[in-house]
Formats: sequence, C-alpha cells, structure tokens
Amino acid sequence: MLKGGCFFPLLKLIKKVNLKQDIKNLTVNVTNETDEEKKAISNDNGLDLAFIIIDKIADAEKETWDFMTVYLEKPIEEIKEMDIFDIAEIIAELIKDKRFQTVFHKAIS
Repeated sequence: MLKGGCFFPLLKLIKKVNLKQDIKNLTVNVTNETDEEKKAISNDNGLDLAFIIIDKIADAEKETWDFMTVYLEKPIEEIKEMDIFDIAEIIAELIKDKRFQTVFHKAIS
C-alpha cells in the first residue's frame, strides 16, 4: 500500500531516473474521447510507463531498494532474498496501480 512514508523515497527515485519528461510525454488530451477510448489510452499509457520504468530503474538501484523497503515494510536484506519473480510481480502491480500513476503525474506537474 502506498503510504505517506513512500512519498519522498518515490520522489528520489523519480528524480534519480529522470522520468519527468518521459511521463510528461505520455500525457494525452482525452477531452473529446469516448469512455472506451479513454480506457484504452490509459491502459496503453500504463504499459508504456511500465516499460520506461523498467528500462531506467537499473540506474537507481539504491533509490529503488530504499523505496521498496518503505513500500513493502520489510528490511532490504529480506527483500533481496525474495524470489525475483515475486519482486517483478510486485513492481508490475505497483506500476499498474492508478494511485501510483497519480502520484507520478502529481510529482512531475
């Protein structure tokens, strides 16, 4: 769950991987779109954001671990011992979370 304690580690992560422009590039005016088109655009943008984050996250290993310890409420040593597929699934689910995407968008605006 995204809690207040996640905010600054997340901002540091965003800053470190320089996602601001990438995220701004995903912004689309959907005023004249149907609800179905808006949903499709949102899904596409969520997937695009996931690939951008995956591509750049290796440049922010420390910031990523710092965020994960706060987000998962576990010590870094325990997280590093988790199954890699479990970590990937947690990150993928987090990136798809609309609240997480909202935090990203607010952080860059």
